[in-house]
Amino acid sequence: DRNIEGKLSCYVDGHLVKEQMSLVPAFGSSNSTLLVEAKSTGAIDVKVEFSSTNSFSDAIRVTIPVYPATQIITESYSMVLSHPEQQESAKQILLERFVNATGDSVNFSQRRVYDMLDELCSSNVAPRGGDVISLCDALYVRELLNKMKSCGYETDSLKRQIISCQNADGGFAWYSGMRSSPAITAVLLEHFAKLSKCGIEALGEDLCESAVKYLDESQFGSISTLLSGISCEQYVYIRSMYPKVPFEVKEKQMEDFKKWAKNYLTNSERQHNLLYKVRRLYSLRNLAESEDGEALARKWGIGPIRTNATLWLSLETQVASLLEYAVETRYGGMYYPNVVMPYRGLLEDEAYAHSMIADLLRGYDPITKPIADGICIWLLVQKETQHWDTTPAFIDVVNSVLNASESVKKLSVISASKSFSAPLDEIKKSGNGFTLQVVYSREDNNGKYLPLSEGDTLHIGDKIKAEYRIWSEDNRSFVKVVMPRCAAFRPVDELSSSVNYGSAYREVKTSCTQYMFDVFPEEKSVVTEYMNVISKGVFRSPVPEVECVYAPHYRANDVSQVFKSQ
Repeated sequence: DRNIEGKLSCYVDGHLVKEQMSLVPAFGSSNSTLLVEAKSTGAIDVKVEFSSTNSFSDAIRVTIPVYPATQIITESYSMVLSHPEQQESAKQILLERFVNATGDSVNFSQRRVYDMLDELCSSNVAPRGGDVISLCDALYVRELLNKMKSCGYETDSLKRQIISCQNADGGFAWYSGMRSSPAITAVLLEHFAKLSKCGIEALGEDLCESAVKYLDESQFGSISTLLSGISCEQYVYIRSMYPKVPFEVKEKQMEDFKKWAKNYLTNSERQHNLLYKVRRLYSLRNLAESEDGEALARKWGIGPIRTNATLWLSLETQVASLLEYAVETRYGGMYYPNVVMPYRGLLEDEAYAHSMIADLLRGYDPITKPIADGICIWLLVQKETQHWDTTPAFIDVVNSVLNASESVKKLSVISASKSFSAPLDEIKKSGNGFTLQVVYSREDNNGKYLPLSEGDTLHIGDKIKAEYRIWSEDNRSFVKVVMPRCAAFRPVDELSSSVNYGSAYREVKTSCTQYMFDVFPEEKSVVTEYMNVISKGVFRSPVPEVECVYAPHYRANDVSQVFKSQ
């Protein structure tokens, strides 16, 4: 109920450097400013003391830590080696790529690509779960390792567990006792067909034949496939792998299917996407490989394939057009951008689609074999950057790479990295497999965001938009984006939560915001943060970074930026 005077004192590393009196009006407040030059490290203590004539007193002391304007950052680069003798020259090339760090104490690591594949197989010898897909994957791996290395892995128990998931109608279910699923049955039939091409009969012809007949019934019979069925294109692809199994369909349904099949398999103009085209070509090749396949093709209304000059010319044209879509990477691999859309379902996976293309091109013509090997190189490098080895598609990749040229299996990945501490204003932009640029803009009176230019002055209350523009060379798993803030900014949304439909997690910390992405897409992406200006002064932001946690040598950083507010 009366004015009171207090003393404001400031200490640097325990030494008093400034003090002044401050008057606080009754039922009010006051602001006081002390200009202090702090050292690069240490602490600033601010103490406020109040006392009255009635012997009442109070005081508060606050310690403000002072940290050096430096940041620990990692710079890393990698490349693919085709020959061991390239190792020394590769190290020199990697050292020359460093922008911030010197060549001293750089850590080099090297892994043979085939060893990665071997690790992948060995780590999947035991089923990942009790579902039939996991059991089939483990059986696939054991059969391949037994044939390649004579490992002697036991397979009978897995076969019994898989057979227990096959119902009386011939179809397979997720677990024993569950209803048969056309999609699950199709996956297993594809795996068994690939094993058969390697000379391995996994479950025997009788069980596979009953599964094929179940697939026929689910496609044409009374079994409802509205929610769990497969597309006609997928059905033809799987069915073409088993031409020996009699194709028995009612006449009315046969006529409808023959019209569709003829249009699908012989009309090369009807192409929706690249995977559609590849699956069609693969189906035709399967049918043309044997007399049983030719007989099945005739039942489908196509007629002979190998003696149909027009159709065969169309096939060659379509395969040649596939080569035009291939993109060569900087490490010598080949891949097909956006060959499938993400999250399209069990049978449409990026690794699955690329392995299908590789198998198609390898078995078609010697001219296309280098493209197939290039795809295998890309798939093996993706083993480092994408966590697809926990999906059903990994087994298709294993099959494709095992059939690749010996030169592919001798490749290795060499990487160089170094972590160091540097002043914020001396850190330069760098990146390997990523690029990162942060663009700031300010909201005007009309609600539009205008880019900030160097020297612009901000004001308390301004709303800022930060766009983190990221380019990724490939799709990558487990990517972390660190977005540091200068001390003048506070995020509008201060709650951590799942974002991007649950595929990423946004964590808000005191000094930064972090995004963790399960899957990060190739090419350009933008992550946006909104912040408010809360303090006056001149501020410098730490350096933002993006990193593939699964393969840390794929990373990038931008530069630090300075902001002035009043």
